[in-house]
Amino acid sequence: GVQPWLPVNPDYIQVNVAQESAQPASILNLYRRLLQVRREYESLRTGSLAVLEALPPDVLGYRRNDILVLANLGEQPAVVRHTGEVLVETGQVAVGAGRTTLFPDSAVVLRTVVPRMS
Repeated sequence: GVQPWLPVNPDYIQVNVAQESAQPASILNLYRRLLQVRREYESLRTGSLAVLEALPPDVLGYRRNDILVLANLGEQPAVVRHTGEVLVETGQVAVGAGRTTLFPDSAVVLRTVVPRMS
């Protein structure tokens, strides 16, 4: 046989692509969704990035054109006054009524709704 250049996970029977593909909430499927959204929305590939300053202490957020990314790195729920269409979420997130609630260790990618001028 061939010796792999990186060590094989000793738990490879349980942790492998086939198993991860079958689990909708797996890290593999999260990365697949993130890559799909990146391909679908040009805003995630080009344009300037603006870090959001007026957020709760444990929330990290940035905007790139019409895309907003928020992550709660804290141990308590956090409410931010931003909302939009949920493209990807991890953990528990509630969006509505002009705000987004991020529970601990959660994140969301939102497409902000910008009203069109007639």
